[in-house]
Amino acid sequence: MFACRYQKLWKQYIRMKHLVANKPKVLPKDRDKLRALEDQLQEIRLKGYVALSTSCVVVKCATIGNA
Repeated sequence: MFACRYQKLWKQYIRMKHLVANKPKVLPKDRDKLRALEDQLQEIRLKGYVALSTSCVVVKCATIGNA
């Protein structure tokens, strides 16, 4: 689910970025849409990172017997 949604947003972002780059005059509406896509991508990246970082397991080894 994460990868599918991210890929769709990434494609939309790249398309919009190319359109904005090739327009002679960029409208505020286009700039806002591009910024919104960037924010959504960043949010997904952060959520994915948090999910991956919380799946770590810390194991504490105890020594057997006192020498």
